[in-house]
Amino acid sequence: MHRNKKKHTLSFLLRLIIVSIWLCMLGVLIQREVHKRAPVDFDADTLGQHIDTKHEWAGIYFNNNKIGYTHTDIKKVEEGYHFTEQVFLDMSLMNVPQQVHIYISSVTDRNFLLKLFSFKLKAGVIQFVAFGSIEGTVLKMVVDTGAGEQKKTFSLPQPPIMASSLKYAVLKHGLTYGEAFTRTIFDPATMGIRTLQVEIEQQESLNIRGKIYQGYKIRQIFDGITVHTWIDAQGNIIKEESPMGLVMIREDEHEARTAGWGKRQDMVEATAVKVKNPFLKDGLVSLRLSLKNVALDGFMLQGGRQLVNGDCITISLEQIKKTDTYELPYKHEDMQDFLKPEPFIESDDDGIRQYAATIIGATTDAQSAVRLLCHWVYATLEKRPTVSIPSARAVLAARQGDCNEHAVLFVALCRAAGIPARICAGLVYMRGGFYYHAWAEVYLTTWVSIDPTLNQFPADVTHIKFVHGSLEQQTKLLKLIGKLSIEVIEYL
Repeated sequence: MHRNKKKHTLSFLLRLIIVSIWLCMLGVLIQREVHKRAPVDFDADTLGQHIDTKHEWAGIYFNNNKIGYTHTDIKKVEEGYHFTEQVFLDMSLMNVPQQVHIYISSVTDRNFLLKLFSFKLKAGVIQFVAFGSIEGTVLKMVVDTGAGEQKKTFSLPQPPIMASSLKYAVLKHGLTYGEAFTRTIFDPATMGIRTLQVEIEQQESLNIRGKIYQGYKIRQIFDGITVHTWIDAQGNIIKEESPMGLVMIREDEHEARTAGWGKRQDMVEATAVKVKNPFLKDGLVSLRLSLKNVALDGFMLQGGRQLVNGDCITISLEQIKKTDTYELPYKHEDMQDFLKPEPFIESDDDGIRQYAATIIGATTDAQSAVRLLCHWVYATLEKRPTVSIPSARAVLAARQGDCNEHAVLFVALCRAAGIPARICAGLVYMRGGFYYHAWAEVYLTTWVSIDPTLNQFPADVTHIKFVHGSLEQQTKLLKLIGKLSIEVIEYL
């Protein structure tokens, strides 16, 4: 039983891995002098006087084991530049082999501001596709998560840059040793805009496979997540370190495709937070833990059933009374953000609305409706690791998935029924360790945790919520992976 539950964490962890690699790809900034890099003639200095296409390859490693590679091309076009990126990942997650292909294509103007893009993630028969254009500060895009295309329009604070073109935009701007500045980046996987802080640091010597390189260390930060990059005096990448301990190392095409591969490492087990004294979780009403080796600021740990004191957190099981309810739909204005649709939570979709109405039937009691919706999602979705960027519409059509698929469909159904709901992410305990996981919260007369993957209402006290909200919020968990340790203090 526990083994099956652990499979629910697979694609959730893999999505964090993909975002971590995307962050690492942000980091290559070019600087040819120690103290000052003036604005350049980009075509001549970077592409070369007689070459109109530039190629870059890098191997991706985790715990010194190769798990993939990246390949980036840049080519001059009439009004700017065309970037193409490919990422290949080959890993094991709970002894389940997983191969993931990511393809990104983007066209920029001469200042590297994004004009057109396409993004495709493919894993087996599952794929996610998004493409669009930007005119000024208006983004128009089409998303296909497997349940048909959806058109979306967003207003942006300013024209963004794609990760692949960031380093060239900064190079053209010019760099000063010790300088710090910010750039706006568009992430097609989450359809989000991120503000990235860049700091130019010191020169260091690096030993890469027995060869010594002199590199300039550059730090990039967003939402407290740090990526480090080292480049040589010619502006070539030497090494990059992203969250989770993922490392990218410069390689040629042959090395990237063929060298360094070994036995697949199980990344679910490698990233789990094991505890010294395993315990039985069934029937617990309270759990007190010490969260060590990480800064806890910026996380949503305090509140509701979670009480934080320093690095200690106490989680108490909610006691849900029959009176903790209201007549549907929820009518007050204070919860509108948790009732309206979002990207990937299409609670306004006709199919989602129809299923919500069918599941709850004539029920107008909010708590009863929550129980019906949770059980329906749990009973209907086949428990399978699914590597995707899930949307409620696609999950409803596919009827399968792991924790993220269960959570996103459940939240969409709740909102369609007039029940405020949101996705939560953090860790859950099973088989002697804490594993990364996603579940939900619903608003009755207060926020209550609920796990539709495990059919728990309320969710058991071993669920540690660190964030709630969109995939952008969930990426904050990258600050924990490989660093967090947990000491069990008391359980009742």
